Amino acid sequence: MIYLLLGFRWLLAAVLVTFGGRKLLTGGIDQLAADMANYRVLPDSMLRSAAITLPWVEVATGLCLALGILLVPASVCAGALLGGFTVVIAWHLSRGHQFRCGCGDDETISWIIVARDLALCVAAVMVAAGPSAGLAIWAGWGAGHVSASAGTLLPVPLLTILIVVFARIVVVDRRLQATRSTDKRSRWTVA
Repeated sequence: MIYLLLGFRWLLAAVLVTFGGRKLLTGGIDQLAADMANYRVLPDSMLRSAAITLPWVEVATGLCLALGILLVPASVCAGALLGGFTVVIAWHLSRGHQFRCGCGDDETISWIIVARDLALCVAAVMVAAGPSAGLAIWAGWGAGHVSASAGTLLPVPLLTILIVVFARIVVVDRRLQATRSTDKRSRWTVA
């Protein structure tokens, strides 16, 4: 059970750091605020502040989960974020609305996103409730008993972080290559 919870913990960490990082690295605050406005959850006066804060909360929560800092509060925060996203997206889909998700890419809201966020929310609840303090720097309040040694588990979060960083590099490289190939084609077109 401990290994399953550790896997959930690091999966949540990877997802939160990836999506939060995407929001920080692509699109900008104005685009995220515009995407958040589509959900009609916050007043217009709060959109810019929320667009600035949300990516940092996601990245910080993901890092806390990966490193094992305040596990229960971090997993509760992750569950609250993902649960909120699930409910709001499902509500809009049930009314036939279609718009950009705001996940840091051009993805449109869909039931697949609802299912993904719901599964991750369940994983966050399991991490919060279970003994998932393996390889924790400071598990914090109510983290439970550690049954796996930290030394044997050290490669897992390091590998997770490397995979996330590598995936990000690959995505950025592909976007740059696509932009360059488009630029090359446009040079050869006759006006």
